[in-house]
Amino acid sequence: MPLDRVRRVAFALGVAALAFGRVWLPSGATIVLGRPEGELRDHLWLSWIFAREAWDRSAIPLHTKLAAFPEGLSVYPLDPLHQAAITLLEPTIGAVAAVNVVSFLLFAVLVYGGQKLAATAGSGVRAELACGALAAASPAFLGAFTDTQTEGMASGWLLLLLSELFSDSPRPWRTALWGCVLLATGPYMAHGVALISVIAWLWRRFPLRASLPVIGTAALLGATLWTTEAGSGGALTARAT
Repeated sequence: MPLDRVRRVAFALGVAALAFGRVWLPSGATIVLGRPEGELRDHLWLSWIFAREAWDRSAIPLHTKLAAFPEGLSVYPLDPLHQAAITLLEPTIGAVAAVNVVSFLLFAVLVYGGQKLAATAGSGVRAELACGALAAASPAFLGAFTDTQTEGMASGWLLLLLSELFSDSPRPWRTALWGCVLLATGPYMAHGVALISVIAWLWRRFPLRASLPVIGTAALLGATLWTTEAGSGGALTARAT
């Protein structure tokens, strides 16, 4: 692993550990990260439901009979990628620890993404570290982080996408990778990412080979936005009715 990458990873893990300890340790090592007066209980319960449906019933966790018996209840992971990670860890360390570990790693991704974006702009080491620390101070991310809203912790993936989009020699496969990762984190990031992808494509005037993954990613994210907002229960449908 190149030394620059080692430095970025080490700094990201250090900042994440500092933030995690500041929020988590005062409440006790057996308590899930977050504020009880917020959405903590709902998110933790849903993570437990997804794990039980996946491991106990070998079912895709879209419907459960562990609530609203006997009809059951339809459930949907707002952030499929993050919930999949929690579900994979849950049998080994439990739902509480799984949520804590994934939240910690997403904080580290955020700090790493800030450093990577600064490096793409040609900044030096000090500027990279400063941008990583600045990313860690994101109010939107910190709000989600302290409320256990893993669907709101996708900002780091966005920074990695931006660092690839605005690099001197963007790699199509990596651009598509980060775009698809963002898509898998749920609809919350789709609103801005589709627009960012298209603006970057128009502004940078990528060659066709590099443009197709960007356009494809924007199309997928746009479709997600339309499905969530215009579909049944979506904001646009609610306003229309």
